[in-house]
Amino acid sequence: MYITYNTTQWAKDPYDPIRVGQFAVPPGRITTALPKPKFMPSKLIRTFDMKVVPGSQVNEGYCALSYSWNQSGDIVLDPLTGKSKRKDQGKHKLIRKVHSEEFVRFETIIQQICHSFNIKYIWYDQLCINQNDFEEKHRELRHIHQIYSSAYYTIALVPEFSIKIKSTKERKRLSEQDNAADLYCNFLDALDEISTAQWSKRLWTLTEAIKSHQLVYVGRNIHVYSDQVVPGIKYISQMKQRFEHWNVNTVLFYAHKRISTNDHDRVFALANLFPDVMEKLSIDYNQSLEELMIRFYERLAKRDITILFFGTLNQCKDKGALFQNINDNNNDSNNKAIDGSKNTFQHLYNELPSWTGVAGEHRLFEWGETITSFKNYDVVGRIMRVTCTSITRDETSYEEELTVKYEDLPPLPSDGRNSDPELWITTQLPGQSCSKNVRLHPSYYDINEDDLLSISNELRKLSKFMPITKKKLRWSKVVEIACSIEFDLTEDIDDGSDDCIILSGIDFSSNYYSHFRKRYYPVIKKQNNYFKVIGTCRIFKPEYFFSDCILLERTFIIH
Repeated sequence: MYITYNTTQWAKDPYDPIRVGQFAVPPGRITTALPKPKFMPSKLIRTFDMKVVPGSQVNEGYCALSYSWNQSGDIVLDPLTGKSKRKDQGKHKLIRKVHSEEFVRFETIIQQICHSFNIKYIWYDQLCINQNDFEEKHRELRHIHQIYSSAYYTIALVPEFSIKIKSTKERKRLSEQDNAADLYCNFLDALDEISTAQWSKRLWTLTEAIKSHQLVYVGRNIHVYSDQVVPGIKYISQMKQRFEHWNVNTVLFYAHKRISTNDHDRVFALANLFPDVMEKLSIDYNQSLEELMIRFYERLAKRDITILFFGTLNQCKDKGALFQNINDNNNDSNNKAIDGSKNTFQHLYNELPSWTGVAGEHRLFEWGETITSFKNYDVVGRIMRVTCTSITRDETSYEEELTVKYEDLPPLPSDGRNSDPELWITTQLPGQSCSKNVRLHPSYYDINEDDLLSISNELRKLSKFMPITKKKLRWSKVVEIACSIEFDLTEDIDDGSDDCIILSGIDFSSNYYSHFRKRYYPVIKKQNNYFKVIGTCRIFKPEYFFSDCILLERTFIIH
């Protein structure tokens, strides 16, 4: 794929935050020599002649480039090796003036961007890493996190990022104020292009973005600094600030949605976010991919048990996350991207342990970090061993048919103090001196046939973990309280599945939402001689639900 870059760029006015203007010289252009960081890459590109120079010979700071590899030229498959490689035929378009354009190679586009922003030295992989020298490539891969975190800022090349401008004739019809408002609206619309661009679908660019101090999104005819963006792409603009507080579940929420050209690169890119994990991995593209991924996930899980905080696919898709689901990125039947890249977690999903979460989608809290105090576990290879309390149905309990009909609903309370009562059910856990109320439906007057079906399904799910009978259905009273229990599972458990367990000793919550009193707990299911993780359940008011409960600890072997 080939891109277009216009040297006359639109940008936010540094003196007026709601004004967008056209600038021949970018606002915020580097004006002095950059301070030299403690870490310097092995090689850098001297931009005035695009020559590779040793980093040790450079006495000032540098910038880095983040881009989607498939947008740097034609991506072709080598018939001998079967691997993707770049072929640049000089079809990139460089627009220097209104009626002046030329077709150039990718390196010329980068040189022009550096000239516009007065960047004297830049790092990017195509020229700074010899792609044919495997030892050099393996060595440099270990330092990607240092390269981007030490760069003064990172140019994020997003060619889809483009602002639409009305014609001169149309603009003359508007007042100066209306023109300014129209431009700003178009600027906001252009920002949306970043979230759907190829750059936002690549796994390496996720790592590069998180590790960078500052990003400059450079598009076809517009650019913007990451600290200038609005909430439409808030996640990426806050990554550097938030990453220090991210747990494994948050990183995997984003990472599992992104693609890579090479399957091994998926692991190496993600490992660069965790330098201590990266140090323990062998950088070898010929090693078994399955074994590499097992070692990687083993080390991630040892860092943080929030790797178990996941549920079914697509539940967070509409919550403003920047990165779209991998299935939306790859539309053909083989789930391949336009450069032949493939989603590793799709075709290896059956081989990886359930606790990696690859069968579902990791969860994250919109605000705050995921917190848990649970530490009583270990991971060795494919096996996770946890020791904690749990909730499961008594094997001797009677399993009732739980299809709810209108005649199963209890009569309304006669005291009249609650004009629109909720439908609850009571249950009792081991050791509890009194039953606990669980909320099923918010209103008596809204119940229809579909609601009855939904209520029946909820009862069947609950019955896998606790004693449930239709005789315990009841309507709420004003002075009483109840909890709610919701399941977010990767597998159906309404099909007669036995040995389903809520790991009540492992709870996930947000430090921001802690006052809302809701907790998430992993759910596991017996499979042969071990257990598999199939998602989570959320309990609202867990302190009420678990009060007076006597639960014994048990060790679970999870594959």
